[in-house]
Amino acid sequence: MSCFKLFFLTSALAGVSIAAAQSSVGPFVPVQSENFAAVRPGSYDNFLGFSGMATISRLGRGGGLIVSNARTPLPPASQPNAMYGRGVNVSVRWRSQVWHSFGGVFRLPTGTTNRGMQVRFFLNGVQVGSAVNSDLTFKAWQWRGWSLPRTGPGFNEVRIYGLPSMGYVGIDDLRVM
Repeated sequence: MSCFKLFFLTSALAGVSIAAAQSSVGPFVPVQSENFAAVRPGSYDNFLGFSGMATISRLGRGGGLIVSNARTPLPPASQPNAMYGRGVNVSVRWRSQVWHSFGGVFRLPTGTTNRGMQVRFFLNGVQVGSAVNSDLTFKAWQWRGWSLPRTGPGFNEVRIYGLPSMGYVGIDDLRVM
């Protein structure tokens, strides 16, 4: 086997082991957080979050990131606002920081067909982990949090996908550390 093929195979297996080593975590005290209180209600393609340290962007076309303070279809978990992607998924990308833990509260907006979400973790565009939660409800906000090994590379972007269709995952009180 050539050195190039061996390097490629070793690199691919290292990525798999990092993704497999990710674990669920309970609520934690964040280094940074985002509750959308400083974002004016409306529809966005992208906006700054986490005190300007991250860009929150839509993934996909034909919809927008909805920041809302309305009781329907998504009452905020923390006043005054919550967010969801209407027909688009969500990317949160930090400018100059690498993290190892991410979490928040999630739920489904009323009237959507989704039943869950997938969260994918990236470091400089390379996926380093993922998790699927298929038990979200319309009735209550639920904490979901994940940690990648502190000995691993960490992540600087999180992408949140609605399952089985694009978007429509309610998001509030995001945290990183």
